[in-house]
Amino acid sequence: MARKLSNNTKKRKRGIYYTPRNVTDLLCDWAIRSKKDLILEPSFGGCGFLQSSKERLENLGCCTPNKNIFGCDIDKQAFKHLSEKIGPVDLKHRFLLSDFLSLQPSNFSESQFDVVIGNPPYVAHHDMYKGQRKRALYSLAISQYSIRGRTSLWAYFILHSLKFIKQSGRMAWLLPGSLINAYYGREIINILVREFSKVIILPCAKRIFMGEGAKENTVVLLAEGKGLESNGSAQVSFINYLDEFEEVAINSKEGILASTALNEKLNYAGLSRKENLVFKKICSVSESKTIGSLADIKIGIVTGNNKFFVLTETEANQHKLPGSVRRLILSKHTISQGVQLHEDDLELARANNFRCVLVNTLNYKRNSKALTKYLDSYPEEEKLKVKTFKKRKVWHTADDGADPDGFFIYMSQTGPRLILNNAGSTSTNTIHRVYFKNISQLYKRKIISISLLTTFSQLSAELEGRSYGSGVLKLEPSEAKAIRVYVPQQFSVTEVNQAFTTIDNALRNNDIEGARIIADRLIFRDISSEIIDLLRQALTSIRAHRLGIF
Repeated sequence: MARKLSNNTKKRKRGIYYTPRNVTDLLCDWAIRSKKDLILEPSFGGCGFLQSSKERLENLGCCTPNKNIFGCDIDKQAFKHLSEKIGPVDLKHRFLLSDFLSLQPSNFSESQFDVVIGNPPYVAHHDMYKGQRKRALYSLAISQYSIRGRTSLWAYFILHSLKFIKQSGRMAWLLPGSLINAYYGREIINILVREFSKVIILPCAKRIFMGEGAKENTVVLLAEGKGLESNGSAQVSFINYLDEFEEVAINSKEGILASTALNEKLNYAGLSRKENLVFKKICSVSESKTIGSLADIKIGIVTGNNKFFVLTETEANQHKLPGSVRRLILSKHTISQGVQLHEDDLELARANNFRCVLVNTLNYKRNSKALTKYLDSYPEEEKLKVKTFKKRKVWHTADDGADPDGFFIYMSQTGPRLILNNAGSTSTNTIHRVYFKNISQLYKRKIISISLLTTFSQLSAELEGRSYGSGVLKLEPSEAKAIRVYVPQQFSVTEVNQAFTTIDNALRNNDIEGARIIADRLIFRDISSEIIDLLRQALTSIRAHRLGIF
């Protein structure tokens, strides 16, 4: 029997999260400033923003508020809420059953709006279905804007909405934390600060949609004065939602930012001007290099079905697989807690029955009945469904034979690590693989591994990566390559080896802070402790917001 998806799971797959009423009230109070304002909600869902818009217009003296409100949604269910929440409405050219990204201003009876407001669908790039992605890319292609990378659906909504906003108009959105964590989010911010006279970004300390299954932090985006002269900056305020939002939002209408705000240019989200200057200064010196200039980073091997190809020792024994096709593999970062992977780490994982035994058919010959039987057990109809299998010359050859120099932990709440490969192993795609460029000396590789653990590089990782899941920092290979590491030249082999061993031991004992202090003392010994303290303060703050701790 097919497993039924929970309500939250269905909504999450479609990016649907209904906004709490107190939140819609606050955003509408900020955005709607006249009884004549025309309001567009591009994805009205449960109609919370429409209901708050109606009441806001009534409070401003509007006698027929429903005539000022417009919207669209791709979900038929959303239209059932309309009459319940705001009363009778004229649907024709006002409330459209359509994907916002397929619409143009001429589709509505009013083509330009004073306010665009809402909570767009939170659908990641890889979860967008074919037609959805096609419409998103087309909406971007016919606009004057461009963004790079694997962009989530909400970002297209923001850019497309710019066509619908009047001169001097406003927008107010409730968005995922990727607005400030993802590279494409920062590109959108750069566009908005050119288009509006004022942009205010409020990363909220509490996750508003956690009860509905959303795992990302929430960000409030406010922008006003479309087409008016911009000062090219954004105001950033970290708030303890909802305790301080009202004060910030109301004061911003008067052109004053509340005392909680960090009135700084948004070069790197969440950093003060002083922190930005210090970080950029270190980036500018010759010892500061990107990881990509020192090493190539690639994803681990893609098996196509980890449960079938990566087994526990017990499972391998049950199928009587010969030792010649069993290869120990780094399948999760907890197998090596330090900065080096030893054969002993893998053997311990095998003894503890971790899923770390790769069925390795790279040099496979059909001389093992047990292996042949195991491979033949994979249903033919299921093979046809796996794209990875189709790309291989031999469907079951998961190992590509490209053993790396090291491994890059790219998903973690505590930041990335570069683990040197002392076991001659490889990894699954849960861990990136590292291949050094013309760096053969082991102690130089150790310096890079140590440097990644410094406060400076961990902060760089926070700025390059994106928040994923419940506060986890995720770094795709391109983002990992952009991380800055500081690589001085004057170290002796002995002191590097000693520091590397001490750091490895500290990490294996879960002393992450201790390992970073040792790394800072070695790598930045010629830089004042005040500078490192400033960067540490910035790192602590930006991680606290990523993790939802305030």
